[in-house]
Amino acid sequence: MSNVAGVPSSFWLASLDRIEKRRKLNKDISVDFAVVGGGLTGLYLAYYLKKHDPSLRISLLESQYCGFGASGRNGGWVSALVPFSKAKIEERFSLEVARAVDKVMVDGLEEIERIVALEKIDCELRRGGTLLLARNKSQERRLKIYVDEENRYRDSPPHVWLDIDKLSSHLKNVNALGAAYDEACARVQPAKLVRGLAAVVDALGVEIYEDTTVVEIAPGSLTTKEGYRVRAKSILQCTEAYSSSVTSPSGSSLIPIYSLMVVTQPLPDSFFDDVGWSRYETITDGRNLIIYAQRTDDNRIAIGGRGAPYRFGSKLHSGSEHSHKITDLLVTSLKELFPSLKDIVVDYEWGGAIAATRDLIPNIRYDETLGLGWAYGYVGDGVTSSNVAARTLRDLVLGEETELTSMPWARHRSRQWEPEPIRYLGVNGSILVARTIDYLENRGVDATILQRIFNALVPK
Repeated sequence: MSNVAGVPSSFWLASLDRIEKRRKLNKDISVDFAVVGGGLTGLYLAYYLKKHDPSLRISLLESQYCGFGASGRNGGWVSALVPFSKAKIEERFSLEVARAVDKVMVDGLEEIERIVALEKIDCELRRGGTLLLARNKSQERRLKIYVDEENRYRDSPPHVWLDIDKLSSHLKNVNALGAAYDEACARVQPAKLVRGLAAVVDALGVEIYEDTTVVEIAPGSLTTKEGYRVRAKSILQCTEAYSSSVTSPSGSSLIPIYSLMVVTQPLPDSFFDDVGWSRYETITDGRNLIIYAQRTDDNRIAIGGRGAPYRFGSKLHSGSEHSHKITDLLVTSLKELFPSLKDIVVDYEWGGAIAATRDLIPNIRYDETLGLGWAYGYVGDGVTSSNVAARTLRDLVLGEETELTSMPWARHRSRQWEPEPIRYLGVNGSILVARTIDYLENRGVDATILQRIFNALVPK
């Protein structure tokens, strides 16, 4: 597999042909819009602004190369999931708003499908839905409640509970009691999506500068590490977990959470004859310490999960992108899910940081007076959320009142995270409690009390 020399990557990026970085900014320029960040959010935002008005001069600046961050490392779930509680949205706003949130996310999946087809982006997009497997009685109880709760906010496509017989039409010989099924999810090769989108944006006439690190953002201009300035009517920051590396008046409060992944070598046809998985559904289960998996086009299984410790002071560190302990846990999870998987050879392992706000709600804001905008805080559900966020920010920038600008994340500013060491103890404490609950439930132990503690620790 090829790679950009000396740059940490993912299986998705490494499986591409060698990535040649675009030109770096080497002079002062003036533009209408400057977008900071070459992930999915920044690229979608540039795409929609340029489609709105082709005459706009738009520059996009990326410190490494487009797709270097979470956009090129994620699990490849184009889902309608949100990290926050719709019940809390209903409580704070109304049932209608909570239902609108779900509709907007389903529409986001369909919008990505539309763009991929329209722009002919070859990214292995397949909509097979997602299966939330119940691996024990406690998970089964939770997931049945989950199906009922989610259907409160959606009519179509509905969430469905599959007993073991109905599950066999999706997966056979899997270690599960049943599953919750949601049709509103597709699988994608994320690096192909983000790199393909970058090529489309490039062709539209957006000036993409890679290997260009922005160190400061101020009203009317930004400054790169080399001291070059970009003057712009509007500057839009889309740097997610890397936002703390840029001096900006955003007032954001984010913490980086690391999610790690492994991918197997290609598996024999006999394995898929045994388990099915012919629709390429994405797969998770009902545990608290999240895992997520997909079947690739070349018959590998890519599986990721949370559980890497949070670093004191919200520090980003490449050392958090690899963990033999988490790798072993992911391999063990695969063997537990599929008993016929005796020997698993891991072909590639990687990780990356995702950004979490204190209330788990993304923050999409635009200050018309300053000419500054921000979009961040997807908490691991960014493949679809990045598209929804980009369209929300576009509407805010253009001064249009739309369904998107009425969503809870529009103009929202999450409250600050607790100071250290309370933050360190709380985040890592929640990881420990989640791992303990999962351990006990897999052994048939009722962990209701610990579950209540976990629910109290998790941001609300």
